Amino acid sequence: MRLLSFQVDGFGVLHDTGIDPVPRSLTVILGDNGAGKTTLLRFLRALLFGFRAKHARVPIYEPLRGGSHGGSAVVEMSDGHRYRIIRSADGSPEGQSTVMSLSDDAPNRDLSAILGQATRDVFENVFAFSLEELQEVGTLDQENIRSRLDAAGAGTGARSLPDVRRKIDDEGKAILNSRSSKARLSVIVAELRELRERQTALSRDAERYAELGREQAQLATRLAEAARAEAEASAALNARQAERDAWPDWRALIEARQALDAVPDVPPMPEGAEERLNAAKQAAAQRLEAVQQAAEAVKRAQAEVDASCARLGDGWTEERVVGFDAGQTPEQAVAEIARRMAEAAQQEAKADAAVRHADEALREAASAREALEAEERQRWPSPPRTMDAIEHDLGTLREARAAATRLAEERAGRATLEARRQGAEDELKHLRVAPEPVAQPAHIPLIVTFGLLAASAALVSFSPLAAGVLFVLFLLSAAVAIRMHRKARSVVRAQRQEEIREAEGRLKDVDDKLAAADEAIARQLAHLKELAGRIGVERASSVDDLDPAESRLMEERDSARAYAEFGERLRGARRTEARAADALEAARKALAEAQTERAATNARWQARLQEIGIPAEHRPDTALQFIEQVRAARTLISARDRRAAEHADAVARADEARKAVEAAIAETGDADEEAFLRHASAWRILQDARRRVDAAAARLAARAGSEERSRALEETLAATDE
Repeated sequence: MRLLSFQVDGFGVLHDTGIDPVPRSLTVILGDNGAGKTTLLRFLRALLFGFRAKHARVPIYEPLRGGSHGGSAVVEMSDGHRYRIIRSADGSPEGQSTVMSLSDDAPNRDLSAILGQATRDVFENVFAFSLEELQEVGTLDQENIRSRLDAAGAGTGARSLPDVRRKIDDEGKAILNSRSSKARLSVIVAELRELRERQTALSRDAERYAELGREQAQLATRLAEAARAEAEASAALNARQAERDAWPDWRALIEARQALDAVPDVPPMPEGAEERLNAAKQAAAQRLEAVQQAAEAVKRAQAEVDASCARLGDGWTEERVVGFDAGQTPEQAVAEIARRMAEAAQQEAKADAAVRHADEALREAASAREALEAEERQRWPSPPRTMDAIEHDLGTLREARAAATRLAEERAGRATLEARRQGAEDELKHLRVAPEPVAQPAHIPLIVTFGLLAASAALVSFSPLAAGVLFVLFLLSAAVAIRMHRKARSVVRAQRQEEIREAEGRLKDVDDKLAAADEAIARQLAHLKELAGRIGVERASSVDDLDPAESRLMEERDSARAYAEFGERLRGARRTEARAADALEAARKALAEAQTERAATNARWQARLQEIGIPAEHRPDTALQFIEQVRAARTLISARDRRAAEHADAVARADEARKAVEAAIAETGDADEEAFLRHASAWRILQDARRRVDAAAARLAARAGSEERSRALEETLAATDE
């Protein structure tokens, strides 16, 4: 077992401490007197064997600095499995121990199995002893420790050497004693004797074994002859079974040949003749349908041409439409004039709207300026403070709040120190009034003393001289025991004095920190009052005392910002009013110019209509629509001509499809389509009969395995019946 780590929850002066991990090499723990080195040794003993053995007068080290009484440790066994050992107080002297496995595959072990059956005495005198205990050389004389050390050196675990020897002697007697229930040697000898008798009996049966061998050879010869006869019979049976299995295929072949002989012979049909005829007939039907569709399209196109000419007006015929110049030049001229007229009208409308908008804007700007001036007189009878002065006071306020926050932190720290001082005083008072711990007595000298006293009392009636000598030795032993007890009491008292000095040092350290905290609080309070006086706060000792000043300064800053923004709005309103007056004058001038340009554009439009040949009642948009209608009528005439050409082409293709049908019928030598169909049906029946004959012959050949065996199988089946 190896110690990996340990944690002390509460044990004497130790609290919430430990080592994790414990190094594999040598570990030395240094510390002043009273630091807890011996207490740590006692903790490890208590963790493994209990806080105190039954009826033992040793301290159990109650926690002096908080925490639950006890702790834990992690150990690793030689097989690599790890366990956590936990020791806690439950009212009993030993306390409660718990063992937890930290490996998934680790076997369950109790504390004694982990310790290898080691006792408290062995652990305290061999593995974990203090300097005072090392000086007691008589410790190793104990019989229990001596036997444990011998067993550890011999590798026998918790058994002593005498126990091992007694175990070996008992096992030997059990083997050699014939009257014992475990006399294994006697049983083995009896079995050996029985095997020898069986060997002698078997040697007499050798001649019988040779005779049986000859009979076995004769039976093997007869068995081989029977196997050959069985193989021949099996081959004949397989042949009959093959003929029986092939009989249905043979009958199908005969019936297919008879059906083929019954079909009359017909001239062969050219390959793909039926497909070619069907394709030609389908193409002829499709082209005839295309001729009908083309004729309908020509009729519809002519109706659309007539309707388009009627929409153009009286006197517009196909010839006039074709002769009208509907190209880009007239359209461009009309579009250009229409564009100019639209621009002139648009400019006039925009100029008129601009005049109305500018007049409205001027009235709105004047009304806005007058309203802002009235609001300024109402809200600010006198101008507020400047933003720079207000921002300077706000900066001072932020410094004062930071100082108040630091003051609160100093006060909180002082309260914490005061609580620590109270705890240190309570601990020192406890150490001063607590009863002095009982020192561990010197057991061996006391035992020797009382033993000498008892021996002296027993010998006083037999040998007064011997009794006197023993009494003198009793007095010397008692003196030695008293001296050792006083020495132990002095060590315990020295430990208690060291603990009291440590508690007094901690109390003085807390008092020094409290004095420093009081000085810091005084400085922070003076600085806070100075900053608060700058912003008009007479009394300030916390952050809450600065809230009214902050609210006042924030209101002043908001008022100053609003005044500056309002002034900018008023100046903007005055500039907007001036720009609106200038815009109204410019808009009125632009309106007069737009009205003059529109009148000139209308005069140019009438002259252009007469030049192009479009009726004078048309406006620019309707004139363009009229040209588009003429162009659409010409497009319909062209489409009607294309439909007529497509109809003529469809008629020619339908005539070619009809000739292809006649050629497909003539290819087979038949007179007409009806004779072609009869010829094709007879040829299909003949081909189907030939395929059935070939299929039946192929099945029979596959069953026979080869063409030669197939012919032999046909001959055999032809010579027999079902």
